[in-house]
Amino acid sequence: MAYIHYVCGRFFIIRGSIIYESDDAVSWTKTYDFSSISYEPRQIAGGENILVTAKSPLMNEIVFAYIVNGKWTLSDFTTSMSISSLVYGNGTFIARTSNRNIYSKNGSSWTYGAASPAFLTFDGRQFISIAENHCDILVSDDGYEWSQVHVFENEMTGILKLV
Repeated sequence: MAYIHYVCGRFFIIRGSIIYESDDAVSWTKTYDFSSISYEPRQIAGGENILVTAKSPLMNEIVFAYIVNGKWTLSDFTTSMSISSLVYGNGTFIARTSNRNIYSKNGSSWTYGAASPAFLTFDGRQFISIAENHCDILVSDDGYEWSQVHVFENEMTGILKLV
């Protein structure tokens, strides 16, 4: 299986344990091969010259790898929780696990946070997520403190309500 991501103005394809990179999504260069260490990344996020990948090997253990100045390094941090989202914004990497967030400033050191929304994204200014009631949007500048914005009147009808 292959995964495609657009990070830091570049395209990345992750295919097995190999990462390919492109500026235009037409011409691709193999930039790294993790096969010698049995690492198969699934997600990638990046900012400020740091890229971070996450993988779910057998037994659902998550391992992070980060790159600084062209050299990939495996993080010492691991978790057994599966990751639904990996995003970067405002100087922070956030990995959303099955029940809470994991935070990092450098891709190497990670700390657990409180329960949070699922499926995070970053729009260039703030983190955005859908609330558990599926009717509200949650926004955050730092990924730690969230504000709720009511969007849908009723989950069942799907009627959009501008608030």
